[in-house]
Amino acid sequence: MREVLAQFSNGYQRLDAAAVRRLWPGAPATLRESFADMRSYQLTFENMQISVRGDTATVTTVRRIKAQPQAGRLQETNAPTTFTLRRAGGGWVIDSVR
Repeated sequence: MREVLAQFSNGYQRLDAAAVRRLWPGAPATLRESFADMRSYQLTFENMQISVRGDTATVTTVRRIKAQPQAGRLQETNAPTTFTLRRAGGGWVIDSVR
């Protein structure tokens, strides 16, 4: 799970919608447009708690975001977040982010 979320974070930091969508097939359709409006995006996770039950997993964490839009000021947010993942093929994919 940690590796999937690390790849998820890297996709956001590279502003790579295709990379994020490979990990999170249900990502918002507007993700590519949102990334086009960003100069940079830093995403980190703190206090990660992982619970695996068969082919599903839940990760609770604090998501820390520093987003620099093309125009405007740096935006910083910290939000408690729950990821739901499922086993797919030889790995895991994200089903939901709440």
